[in-house]
Amino acid sequence: MDPYESPPEGDPAAAAYANVAPSFNPLAIISLVCGLLSVFACCCILFLPIPLVGLVCGLIGISQINANPQTQKGKEMAIVGVVLSGLFLGLFALLMILNVAGVLSPEMFDQQRFR
Repeated sequence: MDPYESPPEGDPAAAAYANVAPSFNPLAIISLVCGLLSVFACCCILFLPIPLVGLVCGLIGISQINANPQTQKGKEMAIVGVVLSGLFLGLFALLMILNVAGVLSPEMFDQQRFR
């Protein structure tokens, strides 16, 4: 008998196996936390790995949850983490493009320019 397949219906262990509550996928939780912390990536380039980790963990977590929906839950958390991480990665990329193009330059925020 394969250790990963569910026990037969007549087996007493089948009832115990069927009553196991699904647990949250750890990668979904990591994705959600990183997605929420991704706002700091727009403030400093040192925080750029946070949304990258959130995006990768969320995508892997979603695929793991889809593969084992009976034993894992948290797909919504993984989706929110992926969306937030992707949103802040896109915002970071937009800010970098605007900075390189000269639209967001330090001179723009010079106090004498606004007098």
